[in-house]
Amino acid sequence: MASMQVQKETTLDDHFNSAKQWQNGTVATMHNQTRSSMSLDRYMNWSGIPAATGSFPSTIPANGAANFTHLRDGHFGSVGGVQYSGFNATGMKCAWIVAWQAPVENDPPLPPNRVYVTCGPKTVMDAMTWHQILMKLDTSPTDDSESDSSAKISVDAHIHDDIPNSATLLVNFNLIP
Repeated sequence: MASMQVQKETTLDDHFNSAKQWQNGTVATMHNQTRSSMSLDRYMNWSGIPAATGSFPSTIPANGAANFTHLRDGHFGSVGGVQYSGFNATGMKCAWIVAWQAPVENDPPLPPNRVYVTCGPKTVMDAMTWHQILMKLDTSPTDDSESDSSAKISVDAHIHDDIPNSATLLVNFNLIP
């Protein structure tokens, strides 16, 4: 008598555990290309948390850089946002916002890696809600840039799968001459 093989039903967890492009989080480097240090104003962890210290860098030195790793949470991956503030060349208080999305796997049905950036006078950036930022992030590309000609500042960011098992996020906070 031939033996009958029972096929195990594939669950969503099985699908994610066998993913070819499993992302454990986002590895970020933020470059402050302004003449003053920048301070963390606020942040949002929609999915995931910062590794190690459990927080984002509190400051980014003038003409310096700061790094963080944002670990994924569940099947939604690493989805977060930060706002840093500093001064433009004329002494105006300004703010720069970056939000990112790096799903667990970069295959449908999950959305691809995305990044959204904006900048401007601090009062204007403070008025943006995290919900508004998330809605913009949902339709953003993997490369984004924004400038505010009146404040003479800009920001650009890129999120890609450059290293194994993580998305790489590179951000530049700039002054416009």
